[in-house]
Amino acid sequence: AAVVCRRWTSPALDALWRFLDDLRPLFGLLGGLETIHYYVEEEFWDIQSDVVLSEQSWDTFKSYAARIRRLEPADETVEIAPGLLMRALAHCETGILPNLQGVHWKMDGYFPILNHITAFCPASLRHMSFDFIRDNDDIAWWMERMLNGLTSSPIKHLESFEFKADVPRTSNIEDRFPCGNALVNFIKTQPDLQDLGLLTFEIVDPTLIPSLLQALPRLCSFHVNMENFSKFQMCLFELGQASPSLKRIAIAGPLTSEDETLTKADIESLYQLPLVEELKLWLDCKLLLEVQDIQQMGQAWSRLTSLILYSSTEPGIPLSYLTSFAQWLPLLERLAARFDCTGSVPSADAVAHRFNSLKLLIIIWDQNPPNNSATLAEFLSMVCGPEVDLRVTSTGLRAADVLKGQWNWEFSDKRANKDFLIRMKRMYRVQAGCLKFLRANHDDV
Repeated sequence: AAVVCRRWTSPALDALWRFLDDLRPLFGLLGGLETIHYYVEEEFWDIQSDVVLSEQSWDTFKSYAARIRRLEPADETVEIAPGLLMRALAHCETGILPNLQGVHWKMDGYFPILNHITAFCPASLRHMSFDFIRDNDDIAWWMERMLNGLTSSPIKHLESFEFKADVPRTSNIEDRFPCGNALVNFIKTQPDLQDLGLLTFEIVDPTLIPSLLQALPRLCSFHVNMENFSKFQMCLFELGQASPSLKRIAIAGPLTSEDETLTKADIESLYQLPLVEELKLWLDCKLLLEVQDIQQMGQAWSRLTSLILYSSTEPGIPLSYLTSFAQWLPLLERLAARFDCTGSVPSADAVAHRFNSLKLLIIIWDQNPPNNSATLAEFLSMVCGPEVDLRVTSTGLRAADVLKGQWNWEFSDKRANKDFLIRMKRMYRVQAGCLKFLRANHDDV
């Protein structure tokens, strides 16, 4: 565009530089870059030794840096030489990237470069996420230093923040709390935070949960991955006590907790959150749910539109309870759960309630296909209208997908899906024929 008309030069450059996934093109504007070795294993990018930096060079650098709104550098491109960063900070009064709005740091390398992150934290930043995928003994110490630096940085108005790191599974879990304390202290400095994701929640001292949530009055979305069952239960309780503004909740329970059971007593604290629109619970344990529990859900969460109740162990929620979901959660648009399809279901003429708003129903079961598939298809055709996208599978859901808000899962049981859809389409045709017949008779009368 800039080649066609000079007037388009600035808008074209704004679009080209709005997103950056490599810091080298920006620093390369100052002159040629080369790799230098500080110590045996430390390699950084720096300006070539024969380059003389003028004020004009810095003005060009600052004009392009001001265009960047989103930064997602790859690990190997982050390691700008500390000396070059210090010179850039000295020439950029409002920060190296003064208009940066979002940044995602994904690292699997040399962790001293965490010190560089604070150099790219202007007051304009609204969205920040971390993903450290290397498990070594030094990571907790380096992350603690980084988080302490962020706490005193100009960042004070984040709207979304996500943190994930592979922290060594030391024998003493308290060894990880200093890093967790630094994480909590930083989050508390962000009163405007609306979306919070803690995918390494085991580093946080459980006693800090209440004060953390109370410091975030505008929090609307919270997704978290727990390490042990007792902390999972505590998190559910504290959410109900301290986060009345929450609308979206996604919690993945701990692995290797098959002997544990989540009951109504664990969930009912969430009934104090009347604004909840989306609730996702991924459990590596049993889930015990009764009809009256579904009624209480509907009475407490009148705005609920999306619900995942996934448990990795059998038997699951009785499929006949779908009528209770339809009765008490009339606004529900998406539902996914492990269902027990071995029990009896109401006959077609005994189904009293049908989903009004449901668009997607995901049924996870262990037996595929079930022996009573014809009866189940008849029942489902009465509970769900033809507009519902029904998917059945014996493959479990992944915790990571649930936490990310994933709904478009790939299902391996395509045959089961196809068989059910064929049977249900037949039932819908029968229902449509009966309705047409009744209307015709009514008109004659």
